[in-house]
Amino acid sequence: MALCRIKNPEQLKKHSPGELGKLLGLDRIPQVEHFRTKLKQITDQSKKDELHSVLFQSWVEQMPQMFFYIDGHVLVYHGDKTNLPKRFVSREKLCLSGTTEFWINDQSGLPFMVITGELNEKLKVAIEQAISQIKSVIATTPKVGEPLFTLVFDREAYEPDWFI
Repeated sequence: MALCRIKNPEQLKKHSPGELGKLLGLDRIPQVEHFRTKLKQITDQSKKDELHSVLFQSWVEQMPQMFFYIDGHVLVYHGDKTNLPKRFVSREKLCLSGTTEFWINDQSGLPFMVITGELNEKLKVAIEQAISQIKSVIATTPKVGEPLFTLVFDREAYEPDWFI
């Protein structure tokens, strides 16, 4: 669901069941109630990190070049249960309460992983986390003079002292 940018099971009703079923290897996607039950069974097993590393390893093996693009996206919080720091939301041109998700995509724009930022996290900290996660999955050693992989990011993480 995350790779299709579907945020909750109720949004499955808005998508074609046949198309989503093909992603799962089924003829149709299950009903929302059944899907919620299956999600609960999966989360109770607590094996998401193992699944993520297996999927990431298989995707990396299919990549011709190791280019990863990382970008932050603000998740606006509209509730009143907590007091989150203000973030600039470019689509609304306002500073609103929220957290940040950092999306790591391949060279064709397909998402590989998401890092949910801490309340005061910057892109630089997320890049350091992404580098450690990518290095743990990539088993190959680079040729002399070639980088292991390349991360592309915007000016938010630019700090000359950090590159040394």
